[in-house]
Amino acid sequence: MKLKVDDKGNAVLQDGKPVYITDDGKEIVLDPPAMHSKITALNKEAQTHREAKEEAEKKLKAFDGIADPAAALKAIETVKNLDDKKLVDAGEVEKIKKAAQETLEAKIVEINKSHATEIQKKDEDYGKLQSTYNGEKIAGAFSGSNYVKDKLAIPSDLVQARFGERFKIEDGKLVGYDHQGNKIYSR
Repeated sequence: MKLKVDDKGNAVLQDGKPVYITDDGKEIVLDPPAMHSKITALNKEAQTHREAKEEAEKKLKAFDGIADPAAALKAIETVKNLDDKKLVDAGEVEKIKKAAQETLEAKIVEINKSHATEIQKKDEDYGKLQSTYNGEKIAGAFSGSNYVKDKLAIPSDLVQARFGERFKIEDGKLVGYDHQGNKIYSR
């Protein structure tokens, strides 16, 4: 392949790319940047194929010494069938299934009991905390009340002892109830 030159000896260009003449006389326009990128892509592809081949060869080494793969697979299947047949014949499969199920059910019962105990304890703790919180909030309302301080002659703890049971905490607010348990709508 030779570079095509004009009558002055200068290289002939087509679209800014050199033109070559092959041995059989055909003209070819060469694009060096495109050729370079194609060569790079082909090198990467070749590397990927080489790495895959090496990985396959590495996996294949595990089967060294097996001359007839079909016979090896048949032998494995035969051994598997023998073991399965022995278990089925002896009724071992059903025994194993039943034992596993009983073990699992016992564990579930044990876990449920454990969780029930934990939930009950947490409910009791929550009830105690809620009761303490409500008592403190009601006590604070009585002791901080200007009406009780200014208008009543008895201490706030006595007023709370008498009327405290008629108040409840709802949505974080103090709500009063009358002696029949009806809500009192008042500031």
